[in-house]
Amino acid sequence: MPYKVTEFQPFDYWRDTLSEAFSESLQTQLYDDEECNTTYRTVDIVRNEILREVRRNGEYIESGYPLLTASQMKNIAYGRCVDYVNLAVSTYRSVGVPCYIDATPFYGRFRAGHTWDVVVFGNGGDMPSEWDLACEHGKRFFPAQRFPKVYRSTYAINRDRVKYRNESALKYPFDYCQKDVTSQYTKTSDIEIETYSNINLAEKYCYISIFNGHNVEWSFVDYGEIKDGNACFKNIGRNILYLAQGFDGRKLIPISDPFILHQNGKIEYIKFDGSETRTLDIRRKYYQNRNVAEMRQRIYGGRIQGADNPNFTNAEDILIIDDVYILDPQPVKCNKAYKYYRYLSVDGSYGSIAELKFYDADTTEITGTPIACKYAASDIIAKAFDDDYLTNFETEYPDNNWVGIQTSKPQKISFIRIIPRSDDNDIRVGDTYELLYYNGKEWISMGKKTANTNILHYDNVPSKALYWVKDHRRGWDERPFLLREGYKVEWR
Repeated sequence: MPYKVTEFQPFDYWRDTLSEAFSESLQTQLYDDEECNTTYRTVDIVRNEILREVRRNGEYIESGYPLLTASQMKNIAYGRCVDYVNLAVSTYRSVGVPCYIDATPFYGRFRAGHTWDVVVFGNGGDMPSEWDLACEHGKRFFPAQRFPKVYRSTYAINRDRVKYRNESALKYPFDYCQKDVTSQYTKTSDIEIETYSNINLAEKYCYISIFNGHNVEWSFVDYGEIKDGNACFKNIGRNILYLAQGFDGRKLIPISDPFILHQNGKIEYIKFDGSETRTLDIRRKYYQNRNVAEMRQRIYGGRIQGADNPNFTNAEDILIIDDVYILDPQPVKCNKAYKYYRYLSVDGSYGSIAELKFYDADTTEITGTPIACKYAASDIIAKAFDDDYLTNFETEYPDNNWVGIQTSKPQKISFIRIIPRSDDNDIRVGDTYELLYYNGKEWISMGKKTANTNILHYDNVPSKALYWVKDHRRGWDERPFLLREGYKVEWR
């Protein structure tokens, strides 16, 4: 087995230390005629022993640990994914299991990257672990994710990267001991990208970048070469938005229009056209995943009710929610003043909401004592009124759920705020946003606005461009988008 796992690790007796710490169960495994002493069984036994002994708390911190000795590593309680991967690979190798480390610098539609371990099983197949030690190998591997690049850590030097470093003016420190294995995880293409005319670069090398939006706008994931006026790149992951960049001697500059390498291998250039303008109403700053869509759907058919009694007998239906994108605040028509108000969820929804508030005609909040159905404990009820869009009122029971307030005296409501359970990437009242569009060279601002509803409205927006909405108060989940035919939003 190799004498090390990663660069700059301490040269201690790591194999002896880790195999002794996490192989006791290997010695006592029950004998059978199918899995005993197979790679699969060995990895599963060792992985579970690490989980029992390390007792990781599941927190992923940005800084992580420095490279640890083996005696320190076996006590790691928290860290980055790469810290757990180093522990896993070190331990697997210490008991004779062939495995290696793969990583992506960035996902195709996310600001961060990921590192994982891959085990070579007895049948010759490679089986990656999706997250960390908590995941079984080979069960699945991010079936919905997009990968621009995946690199494998090696012991052999990548001679092409050495050549790049010797010849490049930028001299970005790509790892010498990595090889490109993107095609093992996703469909890829070798591409030639049309570059702008009259660009003046300091080198023949160019860079393929994806949108980041966090600290920097574009982050490059690989380099290529300029050939016959085109930027040429190899083994590029599909179904992702890219930008080709070049080094002018001082900084990286765009040398192409943003482009999408589609799933079928075709290239679509996103060309700016400001000859026509339009209005634009924006509801989100980030694409909606399946979990968010399912959680949002739970408010559909819910009711806002007012009553004169805590049992809500003869309650008035003030609002029946018929749109999962309910306005915030939502005007309502209430026939009389009530002392009790509630949100009554539809059966099967578990009562799921993030926030609930009631307002009078002057949009002054009507406060009172929180009340709820018999299933809800006080700490669960409080989550509907805590101004935290990432905590949720929700019970263990699917039906007959409600939450509301008891006021000190009857009051008439004119507006309500009901925030569905989500990822807090909807436009949020009170936050300051900025709409930007890409003009082929840089991002141009359409101005900052503080949202007074959950719809952000802009006039005179160029009709054909790549767009980006920034929240200047909170969060970093932001993605660019396009407006397709019929002005349907397509997130990239």
